[in-house]
Amino acid sequence: MSAFKQDVEKKSYRNFNDLINYCNKAACPAGEMILSLFDAHNKKNVSYSNSLCQALALIGMTQDIYEDFLKGRIYIPSTEMNKFTLKESDIKTKSFNHNWKMFKISWLKKIELLLNKGRPLGENVTGRLKLQIKILIAGAELLVTRLKKEDCDWFVNPSKISNFDWIILLVKTIINKK
Repeated sequence: MSAFKQDVEKKSYRNFNDLINYCNKAACPAGEMILSLFDAHNKKNVSYSNSLCQALALIGMTQDIYEDFLKGRIYIPSTEMNKFTLKESDIKTKSFNHNWKMFKISWLKKIELLLNKGRPLGENVTGRLKLQIKILIAGAELLVTRLKKEDCDWFVNPSKISNFDWIILLVKTIINKK
């Protein structure tokens, strides 16, 4: 509830840690509930899960920069906006310029670090949850790869995953099962 309230009341974030704290309230509890449902809730798994949930939340925010802007929200922290000389007017006019492309590189590295921190969760759980976590990680990696592409304009055509993509990820995950 506090994350929902924060989403309604808070329209921007000062720094990356503030944004991660929001993710800890908004996204991480879902991962912890799933771990509990599968009797896999322990300190190590929660830590891995939190990293994955933070990465997924950041990917979602990245995909929705323009839509969130239209709702009066900017999840990109002001320190990042200043560091890369990013302007709200760029979002408004859908001008994904050089500064945004430089930011893209840095932002996606942060997401990849979180994905890598959470990756061991797929080996720490068993059964159906293991398969689901591995597919989730593969989906997140696919999105990051697509978001990195030079021609990926986050304001006009942010990458998404299609139903066909999910089927391919499922098959690949089952084939590569260890």
